[in-house]
Amino acid sequence: MGAAPAEPQLVADFKTWLRKHRGASDATVRLYARDAAGLMMELRSDPAGWRPNDVRSYFLQRASNSGSGTIEKMTTSLRAFLRYLAVAGRCQAGLDGA
Repeated sequence: MGAAPAEPQLVADFKTWLRKHRGASDATVRLYARDAAGLMMELRSDPAGWRPNDVRSYFLQRASNSGSGTIEKMTTSLRAFLRYLAVAGRCQAGLDGA
C-alpha cells in the first residue's frame, strides 16, 4: 500500500484557522479538512482561478450520491473553507454562495 497523498498546505492552514479562530473540535476539524481536501483534489488548480460553476459542479456531483445529513455537513464545511480562502485572499469572494 502506498502512502496517503500529502495534505495540501491550504488545508493544513485551514485546520489551524478552525482551531484558533473558530474553536472547532477535533472531529469538526477532521470533517472540514476532508471535504476541503476533496474539493482541492477535484479542482486541481489554484483557488484564485475557481469559479462558482466549478464549485457548484463539484458539490452537485458529490451530493448526488449522498444522504441529506451528509449534504448538510458538506455544505457547511465547504462554505467554511471557501470563506477562509476568501478572507485569506486566496479565492474570489462569494464562492461560498455557489
